[in-house]
Amino acid sequence: MSSLTKLFVEKAIASNPVTVFSKSYCPYCSAAKKTLTDYTAPFKSYELDQLDSGSEIQAYLMEKTGQGTVPSIFFKNEFIGGNSDLTKLRNNGKLSTMLAKLQGTSI
Repeated sequence: MSSLTKLFVEKAIASNPVTVFSKSYCPYCSAAKKTLTDYTAPFKSYELDQLDSGSEIQAYLMEKTGQGTVPSIFFKNEFIGGNSDLTKLRNNGKLSTMLAKLQGTSI
């Protein structure tokens, strides 16, 4: 795995309040992005199936997080998990609070 791949991932995570590593055809990714959109979360999505280095990025994410599937969701530098983890945060009422902290406002 190239150091450029690691640099790309780390820069993407650091540069966005919410970062989603996704695949365009993945229903769980679509559900996660819809949840974030519903909460007007400021997220940036990277579609790994549409990037030349997508498989390398996914391999690095596996190494970094221990999760080999997408979506891989980060709130700033904190790994949240996948769609089921995001859904749990939504269902227990923590998602609004976490997103508000990221934006410094109330949602």
